[in-house]
Amino acid sequence: MTALDLLIIWLCILSIGRLITYRREGARFKRYYGVIAWLLVCCLGALAIYIIGGRICSDEWPILLPITMMITLALFHTRGNVAQLVNLRRFLHD
Repeated sequence: MTALDLLIIWLCILSIGRLITYRREGARFKRYYGVIAWLLVCCLGALAIYIIGGRICSDEWPILLPITMMITLALFHTRGNVAQLVNLRRFLHD
């Protein structure tokens, strides 16, 4: 396991943590966004598990680091609000 693998695992853990600790604060619940958040948690968790298990190596897939960095930064920018991520026009204008 390389340092790049550890960085990707750490980014996955940060993203999952941000998604899990999201607070709605009176916002309306829409199942569509909940399903997207659930899929993000599952995909990021599976990625971390595959890297830990040795099935995926970041040397073979160099695009994993920029993708996980973008997802993590976007989630922290929107404070875990998946609805803002899905609506790209609102996300890009903020």
